[in-house]
Amino acid sequence: MRRVAEELGVESMALYRYTASKEDLLDGLVETLFLELEDRVTAADPPRGLRSTLHSLAREMYRVAVAHPNIVSLCATRPLMVPLA
Repeated sequence: MRRVAEELGVESMALYRYTASKEDLLDGLVETLFLELEDRVTAADPPRGLRSTLHSLAREMYRVAVAHPNIVSLCATRPLMVPLA
């Protein structure tokens, strides 16, 4: 939390005004990742069938993971904690 606060230029305790705990902040990051993934898949060409849908989802997940490499391990440890997962 200190590093996040430092990055934002605030005191670490100020973060708790917006999130109840570090766990909530991490869940929010994972949820944001899945929202971005959903936006990317929705913006892509409409898939034709299950195989095409899964291929599109995998391709966009790869692109999101490349854009945000530090969050991949977080998703592996918290995949079922947010509704969109």
